[in-house]
Amino acid sequence: MPFDWRKFNDVAEELSRSRTDAHIRSAVSRAYYAAHNVARKLCQARGGGDRRHGELWLFLQRDQCSLGPHDTIGLVGEQLKCQRVDADYLDRKALKEFDVQKAMQRSRAIINDVDRLIEEMRNQ
Repeated sequence: MPFDWRKFNDVAEELSRSRTDAHIRSAVSRAYYAAHNVARKLCQARGGGDRRHGELWLFLQRDQCSLGPHDTIGLVGEQLKCQRVDADYLDRKALKEFDVQKAMQRSRAIINDVDRLIEEMRNQ
């Protein structure tokens, strides 16, 4: 059975309970990869192939996968990717509990919308 990438959000939640810098950074990263890997499935289903990171989010922005009236999966994914880059590479940037909560909120929003869109595609 394939791995369920959504479980990375559970890991992010667990990591966020410990408020050390390493745990906060790891939680942001796990939240990103939960959304990224679920969104790859939507990209593939919409004919975009197996794109990754910036290419994935750009494809989904252009594909108009809506999260709401002003946001798209691709736009929110790009914002989450920027948070992940900060967490993984910018050692001088201080990250706080708020950053983890925002990353998890974005990740869940992306995953919920991807699941909804894939279900709609199946029912067509």
